Amino acid sequence: MFNFADADGNRITPTEAGIPADGVPADGDHEVVLTDLGDGTMLHMTERGYCTQEARDLSQSGLEQCLDKMATLVEDLVP
Repeated sequence: MFNFADADGNRITPTEAGIPADGVPADGDHEVVLTDLGDGTMLHMTERGYCTQEARDLSQSGLEQCLDKMATLVEDLVP
């Protein structure tokens, strides 16, 4: 389950986070599956709970940015 939080970790609504509330759930589900590929790991993520295609697409764009940043951090840790 996911929800929005402020900088201190306090739960806030999508509207308080500056996200249009239309189609964006206050609580949603993420499913994360990690698969060992032998020479690396594949991460597959599924999001659920969006009520409109626009909300889903915006979330996907933001999630892809987060995953790209995470990949860069992990790559920097590998010798």
